Amino acid sequence: MNIANVSFDSHPRFADHLVGHASIVEHLKIAHKAGRLPHGLLFTGAKGLGKATFAHQLARALLNDSMECLGELPAPSLSSTDHLLRAGNHPDFIVLEKQADEKGKVTKDISVEKARSVVHFFSQTSLEDNWRIAVIDSVDDLTPKGANTLLKVLEEPPHKCLLILISQNLESVLPTLRSRAQIIQFSPLLEQETKALFEEKKLEDAPFLASISAGRPGLGLMINDLGGRSFYEAFLKVMKDLSAQDLRSTHGFIETFILKNTALNPEVAWSFFADFLNHWVAHTLSLEQKNNEQGILNKRSPDQWVESWFSIQEILRTTHIFSLDKKQTLLCVFHELAGLHQR
Repeated sequence: MNIANVSFDSHPRFADHLVGHASIVEHLKIAHKAGRLPHGLLFTGAKGLGKATFAHQLARALLNDSMECLGELPAPSLSSTDHLLRAGNHPDFIVLEKQADEKGKVTKDISVEKARSVVHFFSQTSLEDNWRIAVIDSVDDLTPKGANTLLKVLEEPPHKCLLILISQNLESVLPTLRSRAQIIQFSPLLEQETKALFEEKKLEDAPFLASISAGRPGLGLMINDLGGRSFYEAFLKVMKDLSAQDLRSTHGFIETFILKNTALNPEVAWSFFADFLNHWVAHTLSLEQKNNEQGILNKRSPDQWVESWFSIQEILRTTHIFSLDKKQTLLCVFHELAGLHQR
């Protein structure tokens, strides 16, 4: 996502190489070598697993005609193709993603006009009979008309074209898109793989971030940008206080780490925290931490968590659509979580 105040090299196009997902790398290498690389790929899995990074690295390998190097350590110097890709100027590669305006406010979806630009892109002639590659990050953000527009590419694929669809929720993808693309399921990385990635990025608290990322590097990077260990420990304090029906720490947490985060644009901090909270609630809902450190699962039924999950989703969605007061929204979210103890 092209959002202001996020470090310049955080976009997937600046990644030097892949970490993890070795089985997917091998699968696509074999398909390419046999001349059976699909014209449509649907990358699915939880947010933050590296799907977009993988898509960019796959495009890089194909456009450099070096598919055998996919997943390997990077070459000592960048090629002219690499420079064009990093600058976002390669004529045979486009990415559709939600954009942010000068204030950092992100659009609600990817419009049908953007989807039509993909169809037009694939109708053009590539340079030197090269691949033409488009990435939709994510297809979940397409309008229904936009999703239907992409069917033309998958039903009548031009020579050496590749459409990569990225989704966090496979069930939300238009069935006709799912049926015409090869589905690639991404899984969490091993903790040591996540730690190695964070160490490459020279993050100060790499071991800690890896330990709380649940195999999702994107989640760890968001936590790092929000304040790292300080943010995470303050969040756990808020959740612990909620279990005692104490909301006093909530106000300070919201002000310090979200509304007045000095390291991030307010819209970015809001977006990151919404993603983090969605992950945390979903992780809690999965009951993977029955004896978790937050201590809020006791006497809580899955049905109560499901009800809260949908309530929080609706609160966050409504705030984004209508630009409602973010502090009041976050207080409502935490009240919703605290209210679980009264059901």
